[in-house]
Amino acid sequence: MTDKVQSFGATVDYAFDWSAWLAAGDTITAHQWTIDPDASPSMLTNASAPTVLVTLPSRASLAAGSPKRRKFRWRVACQITTDTGKTPRREFFLQAPN
Repeated sequence: MTDKVQSFGATVDYAFDWSAWLAAGDTITAHQWTIDPDASPSMLTNASAPTVLVTLPSRASLAAGSPKRRKFRWRVACQITTDTGKTPRREFFLQAPN
């Protein structure tokens, strides 16, 4: 699993490349993104493609909710469903700089 670093207050678009994994003729019929813990960043998913737009809040607003917390890190995952019924899941860690 990889780590991606995103600045506080930034909005970034993320996606996984499923093309090498999909069998010939197989298509993605559904997708679901999750973020854990889900308390802080906001996510906006694309209904027609398995992409997600993640916005991190400001450092000040995160620190207000967790004043002793030094690192801010979230697990972001996407699970797809294919027309043949496969349901693979991929994930990465999203980390805000210290």
